[in-house]
Amino acid sequence: MKELDIKKISTEQVYQIGKFISEIAQSFGINAESCAEEYDLEQFGIKHGKCIDGELIEKISGYKLKSLGRDGNRQLCLCDQCIDIGQYDSCIHGCLYCYANANKEIAKRNYLEHSGDLPILFGEYDEMNVKARKDVCSWRLEDSGSDEQISMKI
Repeated sequence: MKELDIKKISTEQVYQIGKFISEIAQSFGINAESCAEEYDLEQFGIKHGKCIDGELIEKISGYKLKSLGRDGNRQLCLCDQCIDIGQYDSCIHGCLYCYANANKEIAKRNYLEHSGDLPILFGEYDEMNVKARKDVCSWRLEDSGSDEQISMKI
């Protein structure tokens, strides 16, 4: 982001940009949402959103979830509790705003090491040396339907 020489903008500019984004989104039939935003942009039809939305997951999966609680890593984040399955320095797209890639060369090397046959994004897989980052468990309520694993049909 340092390369972009970004300057802090005024509240008025935030509202001008919010209005502009809202108008573009509406012209394409899209609902715009903000992410961990301190400004109230609802006057332009922009609601506070969340990337990990338990209610949307329930709607898509057809299963009720246990109360997940908030898990945001920023004060105003509304995301429900989740586990990040990504890996830093593994994407070659080079988006300037991305926080997940600190080194383009390492990202390129890691990307080239990816194998779709392994349960990890890149590198050598040694089952004895894999460390659990967090306990992984189902958040689906027990009485919300079948015990079958959810799968997507493409």
